[in-house]
Amino acid sequence: MHCLRYPAQRLRRQAIRRSNRSARRSFRPETRSLCLPSSLSSCDRTHATQMPQSRRRPPGVNVMSSCRSKQANRTPRLCDIARAAERIRTSFFSSMMCKCIVVHGGTRFADEVRRRSSTTRSPPMNQPQTKHELVEEIRREHDELRELLGNIHHMLAKRLETVAGVSEKLASLGEHVETHFAGEETAGFFDDVVDCAPRLSDRIDALRTEHQQLLSVVRQLNDVASEGDGSSDWWQRLEAAFHDFSNKLMHHEGAENEILLEAYTDDIGAAD
Repeated sequence: MHCLRYPAQRLRRQAIRRSNRSARRSFRPETRSLCLPSSLSSCDRTHATQMPQSRRRPPGVNVMSSCRSKQANRTPRLCDIARAAERIRTSFFSSMMCKCIVVHGGTRFADEVRRRSSTTRSPPMNQPQTKHELVEEIRREHDELRELLGNIHHMLAKRLETVAGVSEKLASLGEHVETHFAGEETAGFFDDVVDCAPRLSDRIDALRTEHQQLLSVVRQLNDVASEGDGSSDWWQRLEAAFHDFSNKLMHHEGAENEILLEAYTDDIGAAD
């Protein structure tokens, strides 16, 4: 009797365990059924039923609205603040530039364009130019020569360059002076002055002669620089020779400026 009752108890216990397991499995939150809207497709239904409960959204909640709510609740980062500040700054300066051009008739913009165009190099003197453009070109060349001479004076006084560097700079100065003189003679500057003011012909001839004399002096200066040994005596001799050449060149340029003022403002200006 005991042998027959034992298998029955064993089978009963196994049945109880199976029922308990099935009951626990039916109440798991990951697998329990959901009330899904009818608008979802079969693929979305399958994905929703397989998704854990912690990641599921309640029915009827849109994906985009959920993302927007997350972005609204998110704390702004430093990079977002910097990016927004850059957009505000750019739009502010753009609007200010537009107001400046519209309200003031573009005066500031025109002044900026004029300032930048004045820094660019004008066409060579051998190209066809009006009389006014030619005079302005010569004056600009005189200013460049004056600045170049000042830089070389400072270099020789402080002895900032090597012997080779000094020789190279003086050679560049000689080429600059030669080009400047050739431009004055071949661009029609002297001829226009003589045609419009014949009384200045003698002074123009004197300026032509000075051109050749100054070119000879600058060649001698280059010879002294190329033969330098870097000694103190060589520096002093070169500085004295350059000082003499600089004075002669500035005196020559001053005479040309006087002719420009006298001929252009009186004779050429009246003829125009």
